[in-house]
Amino acid sequence: MASVVAKTVVATGASSGLGFELVKQLLAQSNPYKFVLGARDTEGTKKAYDALKFDNAKHSLTVLPLELSSLENVKSFAQKALEKLGKDKLDYLLLNAAINKPANEPGPHGSKWCEAYVVNHLAQHYLTHLLREKLVESKSRVVVVSSGAIRRVTDPSVLDEHLLANSGEDGSNIYSETKFV
Repeated sequence: MASVVAKTVVATGASSGLGFELVKQLLAQSNPYKFVLGARDTEGTKKAYDALKFDNAKHSLTVLPLELSSLENVKSFAQKALEKLGKDKLDYLLLNAAINKPANEPGPHGSKWCEAYVVNHLAQHYLTHLLREKLVESKSRVVVVSSGAIRRVTDPSVLDEHLLANSGEDGSNIYSETKFV
C-alpha cells in the first residue's frame, strides 16, 4: 500500500482567528498535512497549536518568525519556508494576515505607505513573488482571504492618498481599503 503524501501549506495569519481555525480543521483531517506558518509571536503560536494535541506523527507544523511590516523579514521567511519545504511540493499558499490600524504615523522602515497597507497587501504580494518559482513548479493554489469590508470602499480614486503613511485615515477605512486593493 502506497503511503499518502502530505499536502503542504505555507500560511500567514494563522496564529489566531480565521487562519487558526482553518489550520485546526485541517489538522483534524485523516490526510496528512505539512504546515509552515509565519507569525510575529512564534512562541504563542506554537503554544496555541500544541494545545490542540494534534497527531504530530501524521502532521508536521513549523512556526517561523514573520513580521510583515518588514520586507526584509518577509524575504527571510520565504527563504526559510523554501528550505523547510525542500523538494516537497507547495500545495497551498494561504495569505490571511491583516491588521486594522489607522494611518497616523510614519510608514514602517521608511516606507511612504501606512503599516496596514504594507502588512495587508504589499508584503503578502511580495511573499507570493518570492515563492513564485515553487508555486508554479508545484501547480499550487494561492488562497487570498479578503473581507466583506471591501464593500465600504466607494471611491477607489482616493486609495493612493488614503494609504499613505500619516494620511490620518482611520483604521476601519484603512482596513477596508487594504483588503480592496
